[in-house]
Formats: sequence, C-alpha cells, structure tokens
Amino acid sequence: MPGLPPSSLPRGPAGFLNPGRAEFGYGASVLIRSDETSKGANVMQKGFSIGDSQFKLQVDGVAGRPSCVIVGTGSPTIFVALASRSVADGRWHRIACSRGNALLTVAVDGAEVGRTAIPSSLSIVNDDPLSIGGKGTSANNDQFVGVIDDVYVTRIA
Repeated sequence: MPGLPPSSLPRGPAGFLNPGRAEFGYGASVLIRSDETSKGANVMQKGFSIGDSQFKLQVDGVAGRPSCVIVGTGSPTIFVALASRSVADGRWHRIACSRGNALLTVAVDGAEVGRTAIPSSLSIVNDDPLSIGGKGTSANNDQFVGVIDDVYVTRIA
C-alpha cells in the first residue's frame, strides 16, 4: 500500500516544541553505512537557519560525524556541536543533543563527543513543524539516507 502524499500529512501549530531559552534535549537512534553519507543528512529539524530560529540533528559529510545545530531567533549565527567520531558504520547509535544554559553538546551512545559554547540568552521559537529525515518535502531537502528510530524532543528540568 503506498504511503500518504506529503500534502496529507497532519500539520498545525508546534508551539510545544519551542524551547525558548529553556534547557532541552533532542535526539534519535540512527543506523547509517559509510556508503550512505552525504553533504546534507538531516535526522531531524525544526526551523531554519536563515531568518528564523532552529534546532537540528544531522549526520553530515563523508566522515559521517553527527552534529547538533541551533540558531537563535533573530540571529544569523549558527552554533554547531560536532562529534569527534563517526556513526557511519552500519550499526545502531543513539545520538543525543543537549542545550544547557550556555552549552550545546552532542553525545553518541551515552558518551559526550562534542560541545560548543552558546549565549545563555539564545531563544528558539518558530512556527515551523518538526521534520524527520530531511528539512522538508521539496527538492534539495538534505534527506537522511539510513534508518531513524526513537526520535525525541524533551525539556530538561
């Protein structure tokens, strides 16, 4: 049976996915082989880096290193926490992004493997949906090639 066309996917306000300045985490389990890596490979994304705000998890580049990305509302600055190791080995890996007060971290299989400092005032609020496996349904959508499971977004108390 064919899947639903993109136009029939449910959409609506996603305000509960806007962390603002709060601490939050997001991530997923992925399985990707070394021959499936690409320049753009979004696991999940909410918002856009230009003229918007954003949080994103991606496995970009030939090396297959995951990264966590955030962009604050009204700012052109893109903050990236790039992992020091690859996940493109044909095995399942749990990738976790975490935004603390002034730090963005990326962890693979429970071990922190990258971090970057961010402004504590950075706020992420937008009206965009959460996309899984790409940034949208249009061409050049940075589609992830591999398998994605256990996607989550959560506030950190």
